[in-house]
Amino acid sequence: MGSDLAKYIVWKVILDSVEGTSHKKEILGCQDACACAQINSPLGPALCIVCSDGAGSAKYAATASQYSCQYMLNKLTDYFGDGHSISELTKETALGWLTSLRTYLTETAQSMNSPADDYACTLLVAVIAWNGSIFMQIGDGAIIRLEGSEYKPVFWPETGEYVNTTFFVTSPTLEERLNYFSCLEPIDELALFTDGLQMLSLDFVKRQAHQPFFTPLFQRLRGDDTADTLNPLLSDFLKSDKVNARTDDDKTLILAVRSAGSV
Repeated sequence: MGSDLAKYIVWKVILDSVEGTSHKKEILGCQDACACAQINSPLGPALCIVCSDGAGSAKYAATASQYSCQYMLNKLTDYFGDGHSISELTKETALGWLTSLRTYLTETAQSMNSPADDYACTLLVAVIAWNGSIFMQIGDGAIIRLEGSEYKPVFWPETGEYVNTTFFVTSPTLEERLNYFSCLEPIDELALFTDGLQMLSLDFVKRQAHQPFFTPLFQRLRGDDTADTLNPLLSDFLKSDKVNARTDDDKTLILAVRSAGSV
């Protein structure tokens, strides 16, 4: 019965990563990355979303973030392709993937005669199926889900000892820094974003999501426009003077809604 229900679940997703104004001045390029795929599992499709922010000080930040996103999608594709269900995706399994990713990034750095920090990046992952959801995060940025009538962060962004510092996949303390959460409640609206949008989308005094930021975005996404129509508008929004007046960092935003006619 589960797979019969799952085939009716349809998601509308828009996403983009754009270069910050400070990165343009310094000719750094966009060091954020994001990706999304609907992957078949034994009990129907699972929506898999990932995003990553390469550390500003990392020489190969863009390469690290892009590779990390694709790596996680590949791992999830293989995992579900081997017949596993989302209920089997434990923290231990996720940590095994991430330690392998850290090893790859570290060894790649060594081959370039660079320190591991040159491939430092954060990572956020959401896996949504009809019968459960998994969330993982290393570092800052946030994953926001709709709970009842409010948007709430799954984890609060992790920051380091000093201002504008955080933790990365390449960290020796990766095992301690992995945030992992699973739930059985259905997810109808979901957002992932890197730290470039934190000051606009989060209330750091109350440690809450800023509802006025998300409400109009999700209302528009739930309208009749297709994702193909809305995606350029998302890009325009992220590049707008209004947003750039609040942040000069790279910005990634992924928004996903379960279609109104699905279960």
